[in-house]
Amino acid sequence: MKRIKKYDQYINELFDTEELKSQVEIDYLTKKIPLRKMVSNVIKSGSFEDISAKLSFKYPFFVQPNSSYFNCTEGPNNVFHFNFNNESWQISLNIDTNNDPLYTVVISYAGVNYIPKTAKDVISIYGRNLEDKNPNKFIAEFYENKTWNQVENIVDKFFIPTFKELGFGALLSMASLYNTIKN
Repeated sequence: MKRIKKYDQYINELFDTEELKSQVEIDYLTKKIPLRKMVSNVIKSGSFEDISAKLSFKYPFFVQPNSSYFNCTEGPNNVFHFNFNNESWQISLNIDTNNDPLYTVVISYAGVNYIPKTAKDVISIYGRNLEDKNPNKFIAEFYENKTWNQVENIVDKFFIPTFKELGFGALLSMASLYNTIKN
């Protein structure tokens, strides 16, 4: 019974119209289509909703109301920005979907008050920054032509550790708490 309630709540949250729910409910119940595949069939691949749904599936803090410490924007040309600020740092996960099904991911960070004045003030690295984090430098780590699985791997192995190192670990704890309550 608890599983059915959980299912009802989850399906109602994902598919907010009866028409949309009726298109996928039988396939989900009969396990013809796994939930993750079902979501990707309903939401246009590479859309803001698609990217947000995929990220929030594992990390719920990617979908929260915009506030002084978080904002999420869709930039021009299908580039999506997830920006976080605390007292000391700013960090951003940017995903470019123009080459769908391949993506470009940029993880950028700097001191919260540091704003680069010119392009020369941005240190662009293709891959992982292995140097110490310096709040007086704007670092941008680029990962190009990645599949969605590789994007998830980049988030897990590079974004999340940097996120923790820069003092945003409490948001991960909140995500864990959210998942516990939700389940």
